[in-house]
Amino acid sequence: MATYTVTHEKPESFYDRYFRKSDLQHQTHYCPGCGHGIVHKLVASALDEMGLQDRTIFVSPVGCSVFAYYYFDVGNIQAAHGRAAAVAIAAKRAHPESIVISYQGDGDLAAIGTGEIIHAANRGENITVIFINNAVYGMTGGQMAPTTLIGQKTTTTPFGRSVSNEGYPLRVCELLAALEAPVYLERVALSDNKGIMRAGKAVRRAIENQVRGLGFSLVEVLSPCPTIWRKTPVDAQHWVAEEMIKAFPLGVYRDRTKTAQPLPELPPPPPPEGEPAPPQPTEPIPPAEGRWTLTVAATDDQGFASTATRRFSVNSTLGFLRLEPVRLFLPPGGRSATILWTQVRAARVKVTLETLDGIVLRTLAQRRLEPGDQAVVWDGRRRDGKLAAGGRYTVRVEASNELGAVALEQQLTVRRIAGTK
Repeated sequence: MATYTVTHEKPESFYDRYFRKSDLQHQTHYCPGCGHGIVHKLVASALDEMGLQDRTIFVSPVGCSVFAYYYFDVGNIQAAHGRAAAVAIAAKRAHPESIVISYQGDGDLAAIGTGEIIHAANRGENITVIFINNAVYGMTGGQMAPTTLIGQKTTTTPFGRSVSNEGYPLRVCELLAALEAPVYLERVALSDNKGIMRAGKAVRRAIENQVRGLGFSLVEVLSPCPTIWRKTPVDAQHWVAEEMIKAFPLGVYRDRTKTAQPLPELPPPPPPEGEPAPPQPTEPIPPAEGRWTLTVAATDDQGFASTATRRFSVNSTLGFLRLEPVRLFLPPGGRSATILWTQVRAARVKVTLETLDGIVLRTLAQRRLEPGDQAVVWDGRRRDGKLAAGGRYTVRVEASNELGAVALEQQLTVRRIAGTK
């Protein structure tokens, strides 16, 4: 019997269920043919492929963009109209280890948010901006946007946008390309399957730039809005290809990813006026590793004393844990999952595959390992030799030595391929 490989599926970075009102459970917030759903999947798939779901903060402002928090199973922040870039910068500076994505429409970014996006780009802030350009205000009823085409009719330009009255469409990529700091600017279009694949690559690259700490990246996506344009989904997609691309040429407007260097860490803020600056350590403080006992003693208002004791260990033997891939298709036609980690000192290491409830399905390694980069390969089978069922599992790496025990965990998704035993 022929086997089939799953190449497209619902990303793990989406919620398992999208909650709507009781009478709308059968549909999403987006109209048929809307580009938001497509871009959502491109972003979620990129986060899955890079294993960034648990590190991501998604910022969505007023407009159709705001519905993103119903779909992305990541950290979500809703911003005031036009302020998504500013909020994203605050989140990134407060949590520099996070991946912060500002997801904005043209009625937001290119209108009330113009000042925020220009200064974010001009400072080279290390965030990723996904800019949805559908040439109109969608949620509020179809008013003219800064990106509305010349001659395009909207509720506020019933005779069509005119150069003499409303000016020219604002081209954001070209505008930001005049600045020195941006690292990556690209305009793509959801005009056909080829354009969607191109958009997916651009989105992934913009997120990768942030992971590498290179600076500001923006992807502008020309997207259909069938309901407001009063077109069928197919005609709306054709209009993107035949009209929007003429006004907004596709292409890469800035790409310095090969030469850009990671941004330096921001200095700590100065102390409040009148307070002395904290002393700067002359050399790094070594971690207080070892076995410890924590004792807490308390006496209540009636004079009764009590104590609580807990023993623990501080152990940095394990550095990081990474899975390649984070989604494994079974049976493996050659592709297994590789578990990689770093080890800074010798230890007895145990690597297990477990259910989310902690049931061990298979012990993959159990031996003493010396310091260095380590790797264990899992072929997708349980201890009895049978293929693992589809679902989510936990890969656990535990190390024990004279400092105590320490463990790292990461989830692995398994997908069974139809038509196989």
